[in-house]
Amino acid sequence: MPEVLLAPSARDLTRTYMIAELEARGFAGSSWTTTVPANRPTRFFTIEELNARDEFGVLAESQLLQIRIYDADQKRAATTARMIKALWKVMPANGEVQNVDIAGGPTYQVDPDVPNLTRYLITGWVTVMTSPE
Repeated sequence: MPEVLLAPSARDLTRTYMIAELEARGFAGSSWTTTVPANRPTRFFTIEELNARDEFGVLAESQLLQIRIYDADQKRAATTARMIKALWKVMPANGEVQNVDIAGGPTYQVDPDVPNLTRYLITGWVTVMTSPE
């Protein structure tokens, strides 16, 4: 059986990092999902992997992620979105995460899939190292 090089989930690494960092800064109490829940809380986040590309041959993979901030309090949503962008820019480069490149945002918009629901979007490439599996 051939050995393959597998990248970890940048989505999972980002989610874990954001939960810890936001909580440490008083932004606790929000749920993180991959889709908009049917019974929406007042405030929640979604995170989704949109695309991926190989970097440095097969040694790394950049994964395009989008974080969406939903909050009934638009001012708090804007503040949270700016904090998430700032935190993402300084996400530690370690053995797994090599780099974060913000592609866009925060951008305020109406959710195209859920009428009358607004959100902020932040999109970024997270480069992670592959490892033998």
